[in-house]
Order: sequence, then structure tokens, then C-alpha cells
Amino acid sequence: MNAGMIFFEMDLLVEYPDFQLVLAAYHAEEQVVAEAHAEARKQAKQAAEAAEPEVIAQPDDCESLDGAPDDEVPTKTPADDFAESRWIARIMEVEGIPDEELSAIYGQLIAHGLLKFKLLGRDGMGYQLTSLGRRGAFFCPEHEQTDEGDEFSFISDECEAA
Repeated sequence: MNAGMIFFEMDLLVEYPDFQLVLAAYHAEEQVVAEAHAEARKQAKQAAEAAEPEVIAQPDDCESLDGAPDDEVPTKTPADDFAESRWIARIMEVEGIPDEELSAIYGQLIAHGLLKFKLLGRDGMGYQLTSLGRRGAFFCPEHEQTDEGDEFSFISDECEAA
């Protein structure tokens, strides 16, 4: 991604501050999901350490209960579970944004590559911040240019105090 694209997207956040409110809401929700996932991993590890694994010998040509050979049964890894768990349900209310404007903001954030979505079957849609969207959640328009020129800065101690 070139710098021009980043500047264009950051200009959008200056022009439409509501975009950043939605990005910040998703960032906060991502933190909650990450903490919950870390706690679940910790508990699973403790449970695994407490229980001794039961090993049952099976012949090599043994089939699983569904009739497929064991080597063809897809297995889910912890990384798969984590990737799936990072999809967040649509945030329906963001403080400071009228509900009727939220849908259009979602469309703009997706169109500009700040937010991505995935159809999750019966669970509806899930959303994730892109790396640019994550940076945008911390964008500080009051400090948009530094002494070095056309570089944007992101929330710093000065911005949080403002």
C-alpha cells in the first residue's frame, strides 16, 4: 500500500469523524474478544494438564464413525478457532452516531478498506478492522502533520489529553 492511499484514507477520517467512532468501537470489541480468547486458551491448557490423555490403539485402516478414513477427517487447529473468533458481530449502536447513518458509514469503511466483512452462515455477518482501519481507530486529526512533512500521527499522550 502506498503512502498516497494512507493519506487519502486519513483525510477521510478528518472529513468524517464519525468513521473513527465506528473504528474505535470495533477496536474496543476486538480487545474484548482477544481477552476472552486468551482466557479460554488458559482454561483449556489447565484442563488438558489436569487430565491424562487416554490413548486407544487403532489399526491403520480404521475408519472414523462417519465412515471416512481417519486421515481424511478434517481437523480444526487452535489457529482456525482464533481466526473465526476474531469476526465481530455488527455493532448496531455507536454513541454519537444516529442509527440511520450507521449503515452508510459501514459501506464507506468497507469501500475504503478500513473494515472487512464475512458471511458467517446462520450467524449473520462478521466484521474485522483491517490494519489500516486499526491505525485509523487511533488517528488524531489535531496532530495530522508532523515537522517532517506530510506524515500523519496517531493518538499520542497530547491527543488523549485534548
